Amino acid sequence: MRATDAAVDLPTVRTVHDPRSGQVIEAAVASCLEISFPPTLASRWRIEGESRHLVPLSEGDHNFVFMVFSARTEPEPLRLVRYRVEHGGDVEQRVLHVLPTERGGMRGPGPRPAATV
Repeated sequence: MRATDAAVDLPTVRTVHDPRSGQVIEAAVASCLEISFPPTLASRWRIEGESRHLVPLSEGDHNFVFMVFSARTEPEPLRLVRYRVEHGGDVEQRVLHVLPTERGGMRGPGPRPAATV
């Protein structure tokens, strides 16, 4: 069998562009979550702190890719901070709530939808 004949299961990638602070993002366990921001020359985004259920696979100046794992406890918020290149001070913070699920989805702030059976 040639390598090109073998089926490869790649993780699902969910992409979220320019998320709002406080946004709740549901992402499937064992999937990848890509978060991107509009690029600017004057600033760069960085991860602050750590979320045990999100492992960074790629960190760029304006985009990030995380592998999503299940959380045994309440998931820690993901905090991304934009810094000015010239001055080094932070100019903006976005706190995102990434919830690991069996099926991924996205919703804004507000009450959780009722569970389905």
